[in-house]
Amino acid sequence: MYKIITEKPSGTISGHQKSENGKIEWNTEMPVSCSLSKGLQSLLTPVLANILEADQEKCWGFDQFFAETNDILHRTIVNVFSLQQATLHHSYIHQYNTAALFQELLSRRCSIPLHHQELHYEGRRLVLDPNRQAQVFPKTSRENPIMLLSREAVATVGLIFED
Repeated sequence: MYKIITEKPSGTISGHQKSENGKIEWNTEMPVSCSLSKGLQSLLTPVLANILEADQEKCWGFDQFFAETNDILHRTIVNVFSLQQATLHHSYIHQYNTAALFQELLSRRCSIPLHHQELHYEGRRLVLDPNRQAQVFPKTSRENPIMLLSREAVATVGLIFED
């Protein structure tokens, strides 16, 4: 345990050994089994890496830790369901962030280029002015997300039926 704590490379959030005195395997990401949304994981991983920093000069103090966690807590959660991925995404953004920044985030997370994105909310097309701030976005929830579609033609991959 001492070796894991003192020799942890910068930026890693965990390490484990499969055998006594064996090689330590380091991880910079949360495990696949983590039940936090990818959006929240992307915000919390740097916090964990910095509070678990082995080099005390690089390790965050309480002020930095509380500033970063408060920043996360004060973000707005925008729920977006990507039809292409059949996945619900939780995007954590500041209320003052613009629609342009939000759609850029969707582009990175869902691999749908900005010019191919089409948004729908409550059965109607949702057109966001690029300068519109997140504080005036429609209120979303898990049950009532913004739907993200791609205008790009995608080859349909069907399931093979076996008797």
